[in-house]
Amino acid sequence: MRRFSNLRIFGVGLFVFIVLSVLSTPIPAIGDSGTTVINEDEYWVAEIPLPDGGTLKYTITVTSGPNVDVLLFDEENYAKYRAGETSEYYVKGSDLDTSYAKAEVELDPGTYYLVVDNTDYGSAIPPMNLENDAATISYDVEYSEGGGGLLLFGIIILLVIIIATVVIIINRKKKRQL
Repeated sequence: MRRFSNLRIFGVGLFVFIVLSVLSTPIPAIGDSGTTVINEDEYWVAEIPLPDGGTLKYTITVTSGPNVDVLLFDEENYAKYRAGETSEYYVKGSDLDTSYAKAEVELDPGTYYLVVDNTDYGSAIPPMNLENDAATISYDVEYSEGGGGLLLFGIIILLVIIIATVVIIINRKKKRQL
């Protein structure tokens, strides 16, 4: 009888270990990096789909040309921005009139747009010298979906409850046998 219960405890422990190992594997980040030229009165955009929410990390560096505005929009406000209407950006994920921007932002479920703006929309205004004041930028944009942490927490709690229940049942059976 003792050998069987030790085997059962070992099996449950192994099962818990396997489940936790699989669930704790990080979700791979998706992203892009490179260099691009943004002509005056134009912008560059990266679409960030996060159907379950997640984390956006980026670094934008102006390697030549005027400062830019780095703006993070949700879908609704990006549509307004494109239409030339008044729009709102996420302050935490944005940086105005800058030559270097770096951020890490937790976002709710949705589609987001990271815009590097070389227009007169925000604080950075290209020089008014009748020339094409292009901004050359290097960018590194990375995002990963969330949701796994909460799921993992819930599963851990559930497993603890199951293991505690099994231990209680085994102890009660042992007491009855005495």
